[in-house]
Amino acid sequence: MASKTPAPPSHAARPLVLEVRNPPAGMSYRELEDFRQQEILKANGIGLTENELILALEHPTNVLQAAAAHVLGASGSRAADKQLVQLMSSVDDLVKVEAAYALARLGLRVGIDGLLDGLALPLEGYIAAPLAAGYLARLNDPRGFQILVRGLDSRFPEIRMIACKQLYFFARWQGQLDPDGQRLDVYRQFGRALQDSSADIAWQALMQLREIPSPQLRSVLVDYIAKPHDVQSQGVAREILQEIESP
Repeated sequence: MASKTPAPPSHAARPLVLEVRNPPAGMSYRELEDFRQQEILKANGIGLTENELILALEHPTNVLQAAAAHVLGASGSRAADKQLVQLMSSVDDLVKVEAAYALARLGLRVGIDGLLDGLALPLEGYIAAPLAAGYLARLNDPRGFQILVRGLDSRFPEIRMIACKQLYFFARWQGQLDPDGQRLDVYRQFGRALQDSSADIAWQALMQLREIPSPQLRSVLVDYIAKPHDVQSQGVAREILQEIESP
């Protein structure tokens, strides 16, 4: 009996690559996530054409499914609307929220509803809630802010990091009331992130503050500089403070 030709290895057999190249100089914080998702796809052998992205929505690796959904939403393509709606029912919360964000960016109400559903997921078991909060803020909806406040209290550094990453998108509402009547004290949350036990989270906060040179942030930065930190982080904090204090 003739033997069968072995099947080629599946995508699932490849090790997942999440370390990607640094963004180009001058890229704004708002652009970073779109860049990172594109780079994750490329690092894992997935092209950025519409057809390749649509095929990647069926990838067995959730991170790559989610990245493909994200990039499709950023591209403005409506070719995969039905597949994205189906992915909103995924058992994986990252895939669910990225599919919802893609649809919301394409102007579809079902995407907004999916992001609002993501806010209701438990913080300690899912990453969707703080991620959905940030995506809603990008779409001019601040109602997920209290999710970030609670997320910065998480015992899991991964949840605190995701919550921290979203603060930038709420800064324009500093001091205002959210739809539930609660004040958005965004700068205070930046202060909490700067004092986090994880140096990576503090660094992430500094990367955002470089684009928010508000005089109201002076006390937050002074408090950070007053405590011992690595030289690079201290230097960035002093640069931001100097920009704030410059006439």
